[in-house]
Amino acid sequence: MISDASLRSKAIAYIAKVNEDLVEERSEAAEAQVLQVIRDLVAQPGARLAIQDITREFVRRYGDDYERRVTPRWIGSLVRRRLGLKPSRSTGIFTLGPEEVARLASLYKRFGIEPVGTEGNDTPGEQAPDAAA
Repeated sequence: MISDASLRSKAIAYIAKVNEDLVEERSEAAEAQVLQVIRDLVAQPGARLAIQDITREFVRRYGDDYERRVTPRWIGSLVRRRLGLKPSRSTGIFTLGPEEVARLASLYKRFGIEPVGTEGNDTPGEQAPDAAA
């Protein structure tokens, strides 16, 4: 679309720089940490993906890294605005439904997070459910 070769190369260099900055920012951002928490909660059999539960686990793992108080409202805003997921309200609790869980794979890729057994929920390291049976 740009006929001038020098302008085209400048545009390509600028876009490459912006992309590098985005990748670096994403990997260090709170959104990536929230995604890691969601990924691990999805991997647990029978776990619900309530914003409150995501917040609780986030605080347990990363709460000391933040000067501000981590609240469900803040986590919910990250989930909605920065990750583009849409929690739905069910019996007064905001949760991520199956349609949002299906969108997680593309977010994992975007933020460079490895997915964990989300499809079969067969995690070989979990012995507790078998031991109870």
